[in-house]
Amino acid sequence: MSGLFGTLASGGFLILLVAAGFGFGFALVAGQGRKRSAMIGGLCAVLLAAILSASPVFRANMTGAITVLFVLGLLALPVMFYAFVLRQIRRRNAPALNPLPAGLRLIEQDDALFRETLEHLRDENARQPDYSRQTFSIAWRDARGAVLASVRCEILMGLAEMRALYVQPEMRDKGLGRQVLQAALDEAKSRGAARAMLHTFDWQVPDFYRHLGWTRTGEVSYPAGPRRIQFEKQL
Repeated sequence: MSGLFGTLASGGFLILLVAAGFGFGFALVAGQGRKRSAMIGGLCAVLLAAILSASPVFRANMTGAITVLFVLGLLALPVMFYAFVLRQIRRRNAPALNPLPAGLRLIEQDDALFRETLEHLRDENARQPDYSRQTFSIAWRDARGAVLASVRCEILMGLAEMRALYVQPEMRDKGLGRQVLQAALDEAKSRGAARAMLHTFDWQVPDFYRHLGWTRTGEVSYPAGPRRIQFEKQL
């Protein structure tokens, strides 16, 4: 046993590399992956170094190995620095590469682009002398603050367009939709709107608007079958 211990101790740094290689190889064959196998190989080398550290022969060999590595590292520093500087010069002088060639793009998740485009269009429209735009919403809240019904109004150059009228399902047929819509019309009129309009699909009870005095002024038929109906009303 002492002979084996002495043989391993005389191997010095080389025997640690062998131990690390064996540990890495067995772990890799066992399906541990490269990163975990490398950790296991390093752990084998550390454990063997701890065992052999009691031998003065091993300590002497390791001291010599560390000294040699240190000297080699000092000699390699200028070469590494030169390679770093050369790489930076080449990168700086390399022509700029555009990873995306110019041309058409299909953008699936386009909400952000659409909002940005709308802002550009609104900025251009706002520079026109007759352009004016206001928006507001009317909501019906319960005692806890929950919104039970709401509608949004956009007044564009005197025309008030009602959008997104919605009533919670459990609160329908209670008059909330009629009240928030009328409140929005009154507010729009007080802000100078002369006419109101809205669009609704044929499955969204268009008779509701007829009963409130809205006039049907247009219709769009979709190839799939549904219709989008336009209503207007003087204020």
